[in-house]
Amino acid sequence: MPVLRKLYQKDIAFQCKDWKGRDVFCDRTTAKNHVARYHIDAALAVDRLKLSLPSPQYVVECRGAESENAIYSLAVGDHPWLLVAIKPVWVARSKLKVAKVRIISTWYSFPEEMLAKELAKGRIILKREYNELTDVMFADLRPVEEGSRVTVIDIGDQIGFCGQVQVRADLEKQIFYGLTIQNYSGFKRKLQWRYRMWSIQAALQFLINTLMAGLRIEQGSHHALT
Repeated sequence: MPVLRKLYQKDIAFQCKDWKGRDVFCDRTTAKNHVARYHIDAALAVDRLKLSLPSPQYVVECRGAESENAIYSLAVGDHPWLLVAIKPVWVARSKLKVAKVRIISTWYSFPEEMLAKELAKGRIILKREYNELTDVMFADLRPVEEGSRVTVIDIGDQIGFCGQVQVRADLEKQIFYGLTIQNYSGFKRKLQWRYRMWSIQAALQFLINTLMAGLRIEQGSHHALT
């Protein structure tokens, strides 16, 4: 029987929340013996990593490595991007407690020309882009397939954000491609003060999960993109 990896409190270098509000741990061995040795610039950016972890630009599901790679538009050294690989692992939290937790297995920065290669390592399960000039947030779950007929559907009225939230989907193939949020700053304020949802990332993920679980968006007003 394999020996469980230990993750006692003394073994934790830091702990923070990911884009779904889940706890993520980094153990001291990974931080000191791997990242500090092989990715020194990234190791020095650990405080910025902790602050940025809930807000990735992309999340790539890498089934082969059994990890989710979160990619951030975060300049580290001479590189504009930072990748954080997170894996679910069974660990011993104490002598009597075993738990499955999310562990950071590595993080490193990379140049712009490597972005396409990193995105190609698996299935993109989240892509976010925010336009500060127009105050519009785009959240893409997957690239549009060739031949798809994409329909934009306004669901703002149905969820309490009149005219602010549109989804993009292929209704015939039942593929949900993503959503667009107008007046994103107002959307965040309303979530926080009216609905008491302080984690914007968790709120977005909840909205996405609801839509993917079967929200009947066909009943909303919509128009096809040509």
